[in-house]
Amino acid sequence: MNKDYRLKFIYLSRLTHRTMKAEKIKCYIPIEVKSRELDTKIYMSLKLIDKGYSVVIGSKSQVHKNMFLNKGPFIYFDKGISESSFTSNFYKAIRASGGLIIEIQEEGNVSKNSDVLISAHNNSNAKMVSLIFTWGDLAKKKIIESCPKLNPENIISTGHPSMDLLQKDLIFYYKKLGNNKLKIKPGYILINTNFAHFNGYANFEESKIYNDNPTSLYNNFKRDEWLKVEKYQKRIFNEFLKMIRILNKSLPKKKIIIRPHPVENLQFYKTEFKNYKNIYVTNEGSVREWIVNSEFVIHHDCTSGLESFIAGKKVISFCPILNGKIVAKLPIDLSLKFEKTKDLTNYIKDEYKNSNNQLAKNREAKIEYLKKFIKNVEEKSADIIVNNLLKLNDNLTELKFSSSKKLFFLGKFFFAKSFKYLFTNNKIKKKLRYRQKKKFSSLNKNEISRRIEILNGIVLNKKKVKINELAKNLFLLTN
Repeated sequence: MNKDYRLKFIYLSRLTHRTMKAEKIKCYIPIEVKSRELDTKIYMSLKLIDKGYSVVIGSKSQVHKNMFLNKGPFIYFDKGISESSFTSNFYKAIRASGGLIIEIQEEGNVSKNSDVLISAHNNSNAKMVSLIFTWGDLAKKKIIESCPKLNPENIISTGHPSMDLLQKDLIFYYKKLGNNKLKIKPGYILINTNFAHFNGYANFEESKIYNDNPTSLYNNFKRDEWLKVEKYQKRIFNEFLKMIRILNKSLPKKKIIIRPHPVENLQFYKTEFKNYKNIYVTNEGSVREWIVNSEFVIHHDCTSGLESFIAGKKVISFCPILNGKIVAKLPIDLSLKFEKTKDLTNYIKDEYKNSNNQLAKNREAKIEYLKKFIKNVEEKSADIIVNNLLKLNDNLTELKFSSSKKLFFLGKFFFAKSFKYLFTNNKIKKKLRYRQKKKFSSLNKNEISRRIEILNGIVLNKKKVKINELAKNLFLLTN
């Protein structure tokens, strides 16, 4: 056997060994905000299945329940580390059950100065996480510099899988998904709002209860910050309402879609614009479905501005007031900024001609700038994540299952949760239940199979995926 052939044989043997081991491992992927997360997590699931893993996906509560009944090795996908004692006991129960934890943070990694990013990783809970996948190099650098107790080798810059689906070779997914019950033809104006502090389902105190009260995020200083943001958002909110009315009047033939943030109060917008025949308010489907079929997108400082830019759309940031200490700067930097509604409407009427349109002139430069914050502007985040995940397979065999420890930490976790809920007043309980329902109402097999059908040819090379319904809002996906 010559040297080259022998090396190839060894490589293929190792690859087969990994695939065989992956077949014994379950990946648990909870969904918290269905409209934002479902498409990305189905896509991520297919990438995992292609490497031999099986995937359990569904609502958080059902995923957690099934995970702790699982007898074999598993990997838990967390969307963000919390420093709370609830998380500590939850993570310890996972480890005692023979599982590993990875983090793919859902949001918060696009700012140079993010104290939320630091507090999430500079604590003992983060040390129990095997791999931390950041949105970009700047976030990775920030965590390494600010969290010396973490192993830098476990912090990997990948980008977020949601951005993969906006790249040229995958963006067809949202166009084919066709989850538009309003039957609105492409070419509308999309307005994405992000005023959760002022127009959200929970105030500061209620949000503190919902998020298990981590002290670094819910203290007197943070309360003052929240109130400043709330006051600022109130002013922007009212200006947005005025802008939408003027836009509707100036462009009577254009349909306008208002898509509030998932935790905003949808009903307020519906009431406000109920008598406007060309204005539609919806949180149906993913915001990316609406982005790809829009003519252009208006926002203030929303992540959807980033997504719209990557998708190649005209992106406008409406900034009648701008507080640089409060806003997320990056989405504004990537957009064409207008302070006055008159200038915005004239720009649209003039077929998007504007001598100061630096977004159109310098798109390549802006893409290079964006790459500092988001790794996968042009490459695939999911591929990097899965390839790094394969390296964890050997670690799973070293973990020792301990029934007594699992029960101990689960007991502490559920007791603390129940105790907190017992002493939460009924008004807040009702609001939190309503908020949760808005974030995740239900999930059925058809929704999953439809998405797999669209992605199958690209991601899985037309391999068959078996979908087993394990319980309400819970599914097992296997090859």
